[in-house]
Amino acid sequence: MMTMSGGLQSPKNKKLFIIGGAVIVLLLVVAGYLFWQLTIKNDPAAANKETIERVTKQVGQIFQVPADEEPQVAKVTDPAKIKDQPFFAGVAQDDYVIIYQKAKLALLYREKDRKLINVDHVELDQEATN
Repeated sequence: MMTMSGGLQSPKNKKLFIIGGAVIVLLLVVAGYLFWQLTIKNDPAAANKETIERVTKQVGQIFQVPADEEPQVAKVTDPAKIKDQPFFAGVAQDDYVIIYQKAKLALLYREKDRKLINVDHVELDQEATN
């Protein structure tokens, strides 16, 4: 009479179990990566929120920023267009303009050097911002 031995006792069954487990782990990793690529990474709102949080945290380490307000943050992509304005003297590619509307505060921040280039009081036209 033939009896069946315990499931993972033979070396062949152990190898199949290990290979199967590795394939499942690999599939989970790939699925997680694809989920990240398709939802989180390509979500401009999430990317913008992350940028705002990162930049304001860095600025907050060197300058007291309003804690009760989330600023508007814009990255400078073409310094030549704005460098003639006094506030933007010394502006460079990839600097950040940070505006706190309630506090009427504007900052020009250079992330690569972790320094403020300019800070000024700003009067915003409410009709232009709405």
